[in-house]
Formats: sequence, structure tokens, C-alpha cells
Amino acid sequence: MKFLATLEQYEEAITFAQAGEYKTAIEFINGKTGKAEKKQSEKENKIKLIDTLHDYQEAITFAEAGAHKEATATMDRIHEKKILVVGHNNTFSSNLTEYSLGMAKRLSYNIVALSSGQVDNNEKDSFVDKCKTNIELFKEMAKKSGVFFDHIIKMNNTEKAIEEVYREFRDIDFVVAEDNFDRRRECYVYALS
Repeated sequence: MKFLATLEQYEEAITFAQAGEYKTAIEFINGKTGKAEKKQSEKENKIKLIDTLHDYQEAITFAEAGAHKEATATMDRIHEKKILVVGHNNTFSSNLTEYSLGMAKRLSYNIVALSSGQVDNNEKDSFVDKCKTNIELFKEMAKKSGVFFDHIIKMNNTEKAIEEVYREFRDIDFVVAEDNFDRRRECYVYALS
């Protein structure tokens, strides 16, 4: 019942936002989630609020429909911290996979795996198929490790793809990537701020 009470409180925040009272809605959301947004501009706060409210509305819809498992999963996705794991085009090396899974498990983080590449229009379907095939082992390993896993494919260069994913998935704290020019294929971790 606490879950439904929380959803009802967020529904109130949606009402504030729909009435144009963004500041009140933002304060409400920030107070409930414990997230401080002091340094963001008002426009960024509005965008984040709208995205957050959409996520909560999705959870409310699932809960009202009796799909409590999906509602809980949506709430977990909203609040869980994430590690963005950046593959090389459509592949993820075993070193990158093992390192990022170990890190996610130790820190109790979720993984968002990113496959990105700039390909011609006539090669997009092939690229997407390769990405989906190549991610299966990583996805299976995450499932066995108990790590929540999501896979995103972007038709863009890596830097722009990371920016897009960061805007879409809030709560990304770390990015794990490999130096693809180094034969040792070392993993590098950096924080997004």
C-alpha cells in the first residue's frame, strides 16, 4: 500500500505541473526523491520534471491496471543509479563486459549498454541486427549476475550518442569504455557531472 500512496503523491505533482506550477511540482518531486537540482537552470528542471512525471505516470498506469510487477519495475528503473557501458560500434569485449558487470554488482548499479555507429541508411538494418545479436551474451551474463540491464542503439558517433543517452536516462553516474586503439583494451571509467 505504501507503493500506491507514493504513486498518488506523484500524481499530485503531475497536477501541479499541468497547472503550470512547475516550481511547486519540482520541489515536490525533489523532496520525495531526495535529489537536489540546485545548479540546474529552470528550463532544465522543467524538462527533467516532465520526464520524471511521465515515468511516474507510466508506473501509476501499470499499478491501476493491476500490473504491479511492471509498476514496481518502472519505479525501480526511475530510482536506480546506472552505469553507461559504451561498446565499440556493435560489440562489447569480454574484458569490458566482465569489468562493468563486476562494478555494477559491487555498487548495486544498473547497466545501460550503448551500441553506436554512424552508418549509411542502407546499412542501418544490418547494423541494428548485429547489435542485437552481439549484446545477447552480455544481457545473459547480467541476468545471471542479478544486474538490471538495458541496451540502447544509437545511429550517431560515440560522443553524441553518450550525450543523447545521458539526457534520456537520468541517474547515470559512471561511463565505462575501452580504449579501442590499445591492444591491451584497458577499461576506463569516468563520471558524468
